[in-house]
Amino acid sequence: LLDWNHRLLSTLRSRDGVGSEEVLVGRVTVNDERTLTPLWLNTLTGRTRSADFKVPAGTVDLLTDPRGEARVAVARRDDRISAAWRAPGSEDWQPLFEAALGQAPFMPFGVDSAGTLYVTQSRGQDGQRVLARYDFTRRAPEEQPLVVTPGFDFTGQLMTLNDGQLRGVRVVTEAETT
Repeated sequence: LLDWNHRLLSTLRSRDGVGSEEVLVGRVTVNDERTLTPLWLNTLTGRTRSADFKVPAGTVDLLTDPRGEARVAVARRDDRISAAWRAPGSEDWQPLFEAALGQAPFMPFGVDSAGTLYVTQSRGQDGQRVLARYDFTRRAPEEQPLVVTPGFDFTGQLMTLNDGQLRGVRVVTEAETT
């Protein structure tokens, strides 16, 4: 059994839908500041091994693509929050943003198998949260959001099949819809 300070980050599925024996977990360490260390956990043996990638200092959350590759690291240091992107095939982390806590311009939400980054962002005069694709050329969320839920902040999840391609979005407002 894992200690209380571990959480599931990603499960892996092959193209034929068969699950992998390994899952990606994060071990949370709480000292002066909270940090997350990614580990591979073999679900049959219960043994862990170090992840085969490095994360930026101060990482507190990690998003993966459907293959379990780390793509976004969210870090927190003192009263600052930042996010960094690791492109497919790269070992380097590129900054997405750095801001004061509570002032982040957007928050990473998910990544599909094509390497598309989806983010949530407050928009409009009501400041409601929407779901949008991230435009790496502009280094900002796309102007046109993918999902807007009038009267509600976006809450939901990306719907993918075993190939990891985005097929839809499940949204929660007064009721759940896909």
